[in-house]
Amino acid sequence: MRIVGVGDNTVDKYLHLKMMFPGGNAVNVPVLARRYGHDASYIGWLGDDTYGHLILDALVAEGLDVVGLIVGGSIVIPHLRHAFDTLDVLLAQAAG
Repeated sequence: MRIVGVGDNTVDKYLHLKMMFPGGNAVNVPVLARRYGHDASYIGWLGDDTYGHLILDALVAEGLDVVGLIVGGSIVIPHLRHAFDTLDVLLAQAAG
């Protein structure tokens, strides 16, 4: 089974601790699925800034497929084979 999170993301910033944590429901669900051993992806839009790169680095560190993720206007395609796999899954879901 493949889990694909699509949508918003956020960075929780704790000023008194001087710490930031990536998250948001569309990010947290596929991360948890990946931790339980499922294939997982995140598709969304990140800023090309400190916060966007924090989220991107965390997604990659968690082992998520980030094909289709947009960073500041550029689409991320690190592994072309996975791009076609992800596209096939999305097309199959759309076809019902």
